[in-house]
Amino acid sequence: MNKAVIYTRVAGENPEVTEKELLVQSKRCREYAEQKGYTVVDEFTDTTHIGTQPNFWRMMEQVKKGKFDLIIVNGLDRITRNRSYYYDLIFELYKHDVCIAIVEQIGGDK
Repeated sequence: MNKAVIYTRVAGENPEVTEKELLVQSKRCREYAEQKGYTVVDEFTDTTHIGTQPNFWRMMEQVKKGKFDLIIVNGLDRITRNRSYYYDLIFELYKHDVCIAIVEQIGGDK
C-alpha cells in the first residue's frame, strides 16, 4: 500500500499570507509524494495554533482505521514543537504501521 496523506498547518492572522503558506506546504508535500511514488489520498489542513487542530485529530482517527500508511508534512513544526509529544505521536503511528515523512528538516535542508 502506497497511500499517503498531507498535513499542512499555519497559524496566522493575515488570510493572504496564510493561504499562500498553505499552498507552498501542500506543493512541497505533493512533490515529495510524487518523487517517492506515493498516492496522496487526502489532505488535512489546520489554520489554528498547536493544540487546537481539529483536522489533525480527524487525521489521527483515520490512522486508527488504516486508511493510509504515510503522513507527509513540510516541517516537524507543522505538527508540534514539543519533542516529547513528537515521540508520543511516533509511537502512536508505529502501533498502526503509519510513518511520517518530513519534507524539510530544521534549517530548510531537504
